[in-house]
Amino acid sequence: MMIDMSVEYQGDVDVLANVITSADLLSRKELISSPRARYYLERLLDHMSKLLAMEQIDIDTYQKALAGLDVLTPKLDSSGQVSIGGIRVSEGLRALIESRLSATEVSVFGPEGALGRLPSEVRKYICATGFAVEFTDRCTVKCSFCDLARKGKIREIILLEDALQLMRIRALSSSQADFIPYGGTDPFDAKWSRSGEEVWFGDLLRHYYNSAKELSSAASAPRVSLSTAIPIGEEFAVLDGLVEAIYTRNFRDIPRISPTMFNKQRAEAMNNILSAIFNRRIDLTYGMNLRDEDALLSGDQWRNIQHGEFRMEDVIGVRCYDGVIISPGSIDGVLVMPQSPEHPNGSLRRPIESIAMIDPLSPSSTLFRYDVPIYQDISVKAATAMNPRLTSFFYSGSTLVSQKETEVSDPHRSAFRLAALLADHETGVADKKINGIKRFLNGIFLRNKHILPLPLRDLQVLKEYLQQGNPNPVYEYIVRRMDDILK
Repeated sequence: MMIDMSVEYQGDVDVLANVITSADLLSRKELISSPRARYYLERLLDHMSKLLAMEQIDIDTYQKALAGLDVLTPKLDSSGQVSIGGIRVSEGLRALIESRLSATEVSVFGPEGALGRLPSEVRKYICATGFAVEFTDRCTVKCSFCDLARKGKIREIILLEDALQLMRIRALSSSQADFIPYGGTDPFDAKWSRSGEEVWFGDLLRHYYNSAKELSSAASAPRVSLSTAIPIGEEFAVLDGLVEAIYTRNFRDIPRISPTMFNKQRAEAMNNILSAIFNRRIDLTYGMNLRDEDALLSGDQWRNIQHGEFRMEDVIGVRCYDGVIISPGSIDGVLVMPQSPEHPNGSLRRPIESIAMIDPLSPSSTLFRYDVPIYQDISVKAATAMNPRLTSFFYSGSTLVSQKETEVSDPHRSAFRLAALLADHETGVADKKINGIKRFLNGIFLRNKHILPLPLRDLQVLKEYLQQGNPNPVYEYIVRRMDDILK
């Protein structure tokens, strides 16, 4: 959505005393390092003034939006240092911001590129069945709960022309799995420069949606699953992308802001600005609890964990997809694992070169397998989307369209599914009570008539794993809780 500037308006609507005015904001625009972001701020202020003048929004909505822009627009603090949303832009943080445009562009389609160096049948299969994309090799946001990110200054970014091609391939893909344009990065870390002009992630979204129009029905294109933690210094690029995602697909693609302790003010500011633009209440932090999100255990916190020091939500974590991620330097397979002392960072991530194709002669059934002994029975289709927070719902009868592992004898995946089931029970999601869990223990059928793994089998697999001398306090707790429920 390009903000409409066709309506002429003369007059000053910034007449309320003791409130933020557009003049206040424009007086600080030179603190914005990006020329495009400065221009975006000017256009946005003009656009909202016109909405108010035409009575499409009320004065309260307008003032909340200006207050939101006050949060997003850099200001000088009492010591003369630039801050954004209450966060001081230190020299280290400034270096992270500048790395977004100084990163080396890398081709993924070239002969030595991440895609180009793969066998043609593997490359074609990945492109046909779906993939996630990390446009940058690192993430500057540094969310404490993320287990996939390589955090720090951005060194490499996918060549812009290749990035556009990946968006087009994904838009026209026959796969109906959601398109995830991030993985262990933030999509709004990605920016390019061409002919002195910045190219934002929102421009890639516009290219995606325009490519989708070539389909008989644009609505049949894979849904974009867009999430951001608002990289500091890219607030206006984030706004541009969120507006595009919301407007273009008429709320079919609902983006999300992942709340952290560092973006709480900016997230609320964006909600208020978007509410003014669309003249309806918008909250993109939906379904997320800030305190719970920040409190999730991760990394070294699992090393010496004891009973009673974790919740099932901690075990599930925030990683939610199996599949293939294309990044500047490699293509990786990702297998979601429960967080515990054995896998303190949750997901396993390996270069695709270390993953063997099981049936290369049958493209329709080609599967990838982690070439690691403990997972030798796990077969996960490329770009399979599995949401751990929904895992327990397939016990209750809901249908998930993605293919799951073909075997269930891996104890870690068994623990993962049982943790999701217990998480729903402990939080009362969908009013699941003990009797309800017992009712689900017989399993169900998917539309394709494949029987889903039974919780009872998962429980047995987990018990056998512990009996083989593999101590894990998290798994021991899961077994005890399930045994208590089944009594």
